Amino acid sequence: MSLVKALRTELSFQLPVIFCLGLLAVTAIGNELLRIAFSGFATGSADLPVWLPQLGSVGQTAVLYITVMEFLKYIAIPASLIWLAYSYGRYVSGNSGN
Repeated sequence: MSLVKALRTELSFQLPVIFCLGLLAVTAIGNELLRIAFSGFATGSADLPVWLPQLGSVGQTAVLYITVMEFLKYIAIPASLIWLAYSYGRYVSGNSGN
């Protein structure tokens, strides 16, 4: 119960939780949008949707978006979880009474 109370009152918990949840939402939505946008590649069509900002070529666009999503999945989300764990550790050590 103290963790839920700390999430409601401590700004040191709220920021990493919001940041981590935001990254998770962006990653989930982005993966779905990229799946929709690049679904034509499997059938041989190389046309991208109009709503997708594009670079010089289709391949450059695909590489850029896939790289950004991989960065979010394998670098940014684990870093935000480490930040959350660090904040929790500081909270527990500050409230342990030792």
